[in-house]
Amino acid sequence: MLSDLKIIGKQAERHVRAYADRWLLQSAAVPRLLEAHLSRIFTGWAALMALLCSFKVMTSPTPPDSIITLAQLVLPYALVAAAPLAGYFLARATFPKGAETQQPQSRLALLGTWKSLDLHGARRDRAYGPSGIVATILVGLLLNILIRTAEFSVAVPALNSQAPEWGQWLMLAMTADLVILNFFYMVCFAMALKGVPLFPRMLVFTWLLDLQMQLAIAKFVSLVPPPEMVASALVTLLGGNVQKVLLSMCIWLPILILSRRINVTYRHREPASA
Repeated sequence: MLSDLKIIGKQAERHVRAYADRWLLQSAAVPRLLEAHLSRIFTGWAALMALLCSFKVMTSPTPPDSIITLAQLVLPYALVAAAPLAGYFLARATFPKGAETQQPQSRLALLGTWKSLDLHGARRDRAYGPSGIVATILVGLLLNILIRTAEFSVAVPALNSQAPEWGQWLMLAMTADLVILNFFYMVCFAMALKGVPLFPRMLVFTWLLDLQMQLAIAKFVSLVPPPEMVASALVTLLGGNVQKVLLSMCIWLPILILSRRINVTYRHREPASA
């Protein structure tokens, strides 16, 4: 009986290892595909935002009656469309090839016992590169931008200066939130893709900024309180955003600190027991 259990255990272990190896091999293609097709992704994003802008303008509760009021409707969606592109290209320009290898002088992820690696040693390590769990983060960052934009388009109508004052303030606050966070989440994506050592810190900073933005919106909109129905929906939306950020932090923060792949790729260190 005991020998049978050992055989079953070994077979299960082999299956798990084989599955993990296949998953790692498949995930290694994700960053290559993303980088190879970024121009198509950006073109598709721009086209999607153009269609969304057209639809929102046509269905606006405050139809434009001049060039100025039309521009007021279009500008928020133009900024939303431009923010991720600006984030990616700014990050790429800020961290040119070679700069991504410079390690920060101080360590913030202090859990665990680690052994430093030089750049050559890190690149030779099997865990080096934006595959595996990092590929999941890359896809998650892009989906986060897409989902938040979809939520914004559903929850917030296109409004111009003809709208009530509370509506104008709400449009301003929600647009600023989406533009700023889409920008920073795309900066995180670019840094993760290029192996920039500051990526884990930037992602944590963006999470904290996200939380702060939700609190700031609630305070900002309260200056000109909206109707009770709108206020209730806004509280639900902001609360949902806070919950999603906290859930992301609970799931990914331990991985950012303890994952071997993230430590080898971005911190150039491996477990001391390796």
